[in-house]
Amino acid sequence: MKKLLMVLAVTLCGLNASAQNEVGRWTITPKMGLNWASTTDPDIYIATSPEEKVQVNKKIGLAIGAEAEYQWNQQLALSVGLIYSQQGSRWADVKDLWENYKTSVDYLNIPILLNLYVAPGFAVKAGVQPAIKLHSNWSVDNLFLSVNQHTSNSDTDHKTLELGIPIGASYAIGHWQMDLRYNLGLTYMREHGEYFPEKNRVLQLTIGYRFEL
Repeated sequence: MKKLLMVLAVTLCGLNASAQNEVGRWTITPKMGLNWASTTDPDIYIATSPEEKVQVNKKIGLAIGAEAEYQWNQQLALSVGLIYSQQGSRWADVKDLWENYKTSVDYLNIPILLNLYVAPGFAVKAGVQPAIKLHSNWSVDNLFLSVNQHTSNSDTDHKTLELGIPIGASYAIGHWQMDLRYNLGLTYMREHGEYFPEKNRVLQLTIGYRFEL
């Protein structure tokens, strides 16, 4: 048993050592995972109950892309990525008004991050994230008492460009890397933000496989 534990410890140490990039080297990490996306309060009140606001729920979407990282020194690295990200939100059902109302907004996110390695393979990170809107639409069931009717349409009101701040952490074992980050939108999603002051809020979990360049 002791020998088995020693072998396991040595193996893990070796994996952690290889998880740390060499100084002055580039790596690229294809990755994929899931978003738990929502928006800030849209500041919309329900007509039948003027004191009650519309509630925003989470919407699950796909995140897939790749990030390149340059190891500046033993502790610091800089990374930049291209991530296809399915975002948007679901609004809570409102009796006699709508059911299953959701907006879907697909972005090409460009995270630019400073990574601080606080332990072998473990990094905390923060930076900026420009995003380009690729597609947006909305859909709803039973809009304004249209029972059993489904409506969907392209949504041209969302802005083409968006800016956010990603913060998070990653952990690598060997070539495998798990990354958890929270993307905090800074700009309004819509052209008329004064009427619908929504900003993106996205929790993203991805798993990637890192290659040295």
